[in-house]
Amino acid sequence: MTADTDTTVVFDTTAANAPKPAYSKSALARMAEVRRLVRKQGMTPDDAARATGVDPIIAQLWLRLPDNLWPVPSAAVAANAPAASSPTTLSPAPKNGLHHVLTCRILAPAFDRLCKSDSPMIEAAVAALEKGIKLPRPEVAPGSRRFARKPLAVPVPAATFPAVATLASDAFNGDLREAAGWLIARGTGMVLPLPTADELNPPPKPPTTNYPPVEPKQVAAPQSVVAHHRRPQPPETPPLPKPPLPSETLRKRRKATGLSQRDLARTSGIDRGTISEVERGRRRTPETLERISRAIDRVEAQQLAR
Repeated sequence: MTADTDTTVVFDTTAANAPKPAYSKSALARMAEVRRLVRKQGMTPDDAARATGVDPIIAQLWLRLPDNLWPVPSAAVAANAPAASSPTTLSPAPKNGLHHVLTCRILAPAFDRLCKSDSPMIEAAVAALEKGIKLPRPEVAPGSRRFARKPLAVPVPAATFPAVATLASDAFNGDLREAAGWLIARGTGMVLPLPTADELNPPPKPPTTNYPPVEPKQVAAPQSVVAHHRRPQPPETPPLPKPPLPSETLRKRRKATGLSQRDLARTSGIDRGTISEVERGRRRTPETLERISRAIDRVEAQQLAR
């Protein structure tokens, strides 16, 4: 978001038949109007976004910008502002607005102090950065690299960035993230010296492995191999045939006597559907098999008696 932006995304949240207000096409004028409605008149961000025709999410992002990052509208932009709104005085800001967003590597104690500050964490980090720049440079001494570091994305104004770049070039081998984190730590009240060359360029650590030492394997002496004659195996006997199932036996006996399933059902007193399921192997109840077998026995006895 820069000062030369002249359009913004507008969502119509009014009713379909309601008259639409005439919004300005200037993004800077809408930013100033949203800020005035929220800070001067006490409106909520959503109501201010609807009044100016701005997406509520964009209005929330505008209101979260620090005061020194609000761009100053030019005369041409101010001329396009709505006549009903009174002119809003913005805080002075750099000409180029936001110059860089650095992922500063802040020392852990300073990071904890920023978290506990009353103001928002980003604003507290920017204020600590500017305060650290104003402090005199200390001497080079060991001890500033003993703390752990935590990353934090900090918007660096254009007026502050040259001092951060100069310190990074002079004392941090050009590392902007380390220099900005060091300045923020000093701005929070930590007493830190400038890092030494050994701290900036530590010797590489040898690779450490937790593997146990490998012992050389002992090769056993070659042994004589004796070939044993394989005894001839006896021929495999064919598997015994499986005994027929009771259902198959009953079916064969019924057909041998010339009975149909209906005749057998009448003789045994069992319905024909049950006899069909028994012959298919679906029912193997001993009582049912016994009744069918006895009925076939009676029929066979009658046929032999003839």
